Amino acid sequence: MELLWAGNDPRAYQEYRLALQTAGIAFTDEPPGQRFLYTSLRPPLEIWTHRRDHEVVKKVRQEILGDDDPAQETPDPDDDPTREWREWSRKRKQKGG
Repeated sequence: MELLWAGNDPRAYQEYRLALQTAGIAFTDEPPGQRFLYTSLRPPLEIWTHRRDHEVVKKVRQEILGDDDPAQETPDPDDDPTREWREWSRKRKQKGG
């Protein structure tokens, strides 16, 4: 399985789910509230697809985003789900613990 989409936007989440269902692509999604560990470090909504469907998924993603090449997307530097943990870890190392 590979991560297709993760975020906080319920509308985008539903768009992906509907597009994948319409295309007949198998996927796994994890409804909010199913996680127990480190929930603040990850977006609450995720959709995972099988690697074997990668090419079809890529087309579905392009249709949703309207992009010609999703690989060329520039990630948002402010959208770092590990930032809290890295800062905590850095401070802990500085204190010697």
